[in-house]
Amino acid sequence: LYAGLALPNHEQHIHKALELLKKQIQQQILSDGGHVSRNPENLLQSLIILLDIRSALTAAGYPASEHVQYAIDRAGPALRFFIYNDKNMAVMHGSSESESNLIDSVLAQAGVRGKILSSLPSTGYERISQGRSLIIFDHGKSPKWPHDKNQHASPLSFEMAYAKERLFVSCGAHAISDDWNESLRSTAAHNTLCIDHRNACEIRADGHLGRKVNQPFIKRQEDRKACLVEASHDGYLSLNGITHTRRLFLCEQGTDLRGEDTLECVTSPSNPLDIAVRFHVHPRVMVSLVQNETEALLRLPSGAGWRFHHTGGTLTLENSIYLGSGEIRKTKQLVIHGQ
Repeated sequence: LYAGLALPNHEQHIHKALELLKKQIQQQILSDGGHVSRNPENLLQSLIILLDIRSALTAAGYPASEHVQYAIDRAGPALRFFIYNDKNMAVMHGSSESESNLIDSVLAQAGVRGKILSSLPSTGYERISQGRSLIIFDHGKSPKWPHDKNQHASPLSFEMAYAKERLFVSCGAHAISDDWNESLRSTAAHNTLCIDHRNACEIRADGHLGRKVNQPFIKRQEDRKACLVEASHDGYLSLNGITHTRRLFLCEQGTDLRGEDTLECVTSPSNPLDIAVRFHVHPRVMVSLVQNETEALLRLPSGAGWRFHHTGGTLTLENSIYLGSGEIRKTKQLVIHGQ
């Protein structure tokens, strides 16, 4: 495209490029504006490319492409969906927090205004906001090949922030190390439930997914006072016949978050299966067990505090790691173990 715009008598390259671009937009930018990979950082990079193309066409005095503008109009609000109050991005499916200045510039160029979206149904995310609390909930199905490469095995995971501080986070991704990313893509590296120490999706040696989440379910009920989201996934169904359902409830002031995980099976497993429900905390959050290690206290840098209660299973405090900011940082995780 750029060659066609820059070189005399090469207009045919422009038409060819715009036709190819139209096909890729149809494949990669979903109806709600999200990227087919479900990775917010891929959406950011795609939007940058589209904005650069629009600028080049305008500078060359070439007619604007309706397909490019339509994609920008969809992708801009979708990108804003993933931005927390600290102006950085959600850490999901290989993305990083990214640079707030870059994000601000891209959103400004895309002309993103108005109310922030609460759902990305095609991409498979819900944004739950009450008071000063914000949750981004992942309930989507696994992308088709080839866009499932580097996809994380994290169905029904979530991240949570309070005001401008992150509380629960995904572990992130490494920029270059395949060995690191093999671990970081696992179900155990996310705030969700893991059965029998196995990933909810099969991560193959070539980076693509084998067993996938194919038929997720989502239901959302919301009014001014509270929001309730219920979702389920079938990632374990072919392994042990179990379906995992999660419900998240956030009250009006955003000071009360309640979660419930349910496992359903037509017939009981022949042997007991180990269960672990994980909650990875941000490195700047101080966490300690109290009440004979049956509860936990979480203290944010601002001084705000949260109390963690649970029923069923045994609560432990274990080591974890966070790479969402681009560097390897040690942190902690709360884990509920059971069978």
